[in-house]
Amino acid sequence: MLGTARPRLVPAALRGSVRCVLGCEDARHDDDAFITGELTNASNIPPADVDDLRKRMGATATDFTIKGTAFTYLGLNAHSPNAPWLADKRVRQALWYGLDIETMLKPIYLGLAHRVFAYTPQESWAYDGTGLERYDFDPKRARSLLESAGATMGADGLYRWRDGRAMTMRIEVGNNMGARVTFVQAMQAQYRDIGIKADIAVEPFPALLARNNAHESGVDGYVVTSGGDPEVTDAYEFFHSSQQDTNAQNFWFTDPELDRALDAGLFGPDCSAVARRAAFHRMDRIVNEAAPVLFMYAGDTISFRSSKLVAPPPLPFGTRYDIEKWWLRAP
Repeated sequence: MLGTARPRLVPAALRGSVRCVLGCEDARHDDDAFITGELTNASNIPPADVDDLRKRMGATATDFTIKGTAFTYLGLNAHSPNAPWLADKRVRQALWYGLDIETMLKPIYLGLAHRVFAYTPQESWAYDGTGLERYDFDPKRARSLLESAGATMGADGLYRWRDGRAMTMRIEVGNNMGARVTFVQAMQAQYRDIGIKADIAVEPFPALLARNNAHESGVDGYVVTSGGDPEVTDAYEFFHSSQQDTNAQNFWFTDPELDRALDAGLFGPDCSAVARRAAFHRMDRIVNEAAPVLFMYAGDTISFRSSKLVAPPPLPFGTRYDIEKWWLRAP
């Protein structure tokens, strides 16, 4: 069949190494390998490199912008002894209102990212944004929430908590994604403007992951990227109270109604799409309102395909799906 149906094409899996199609283990090197012809498919190109790669490749490649589904969020440790105010929902909401996420995204992601407000990806069949608070930038509201929680402004422009301590916190971020680090560093000034001192710690990502896995109480806040599952199955490990001792999160938020929504969405008894979507919507509304994690943005995926490659267009939940249908043009 290969010799008659596709006389000028050969299956990608049969020509050269699999790496020629799939890409590098480290996505930062994908663009260089793509330019040299070592790769025919390059995904997760950093936003700052997109225009340059377009110019270099010209008509020899096509690029696709796929709406991102993996979200970047700030997890807030409600058990932190250093920042006990994080146990108060009003403080967590204030920290969300205190971020001008839209403005920060533009110069860092160059329009290749969008805001998110919940765990369920916006591209998922299960997503329903009805009733979700957007937490648009509102520093006045942020200060009002802090004061309603019992914080008082000090002479140095920092709020004091009920016990008199200055409201400071440490936000940790892995060093494996430059744009994410830049975003977190920009958060520092915005929190200072609403009276919160945030110290930013950039560290090796494996070290941060290990500390979260160990549920270290000394982690006040952490910024990581997660999610992107269209079936929302990972939400159980992420949020269910039975998983808080063993998961890779460190925010310590539980709610019986949240557990019931997760159970209904994943285990039924009504497993229809309508019922599951309603259950996940309840989950999203509970988490959106309680703000144990502040959903900030999802970076879009930029995928380049060489003109040598014949393949279905990439989709939000899989830039390499149907790889058995990928073909390379014969030289």
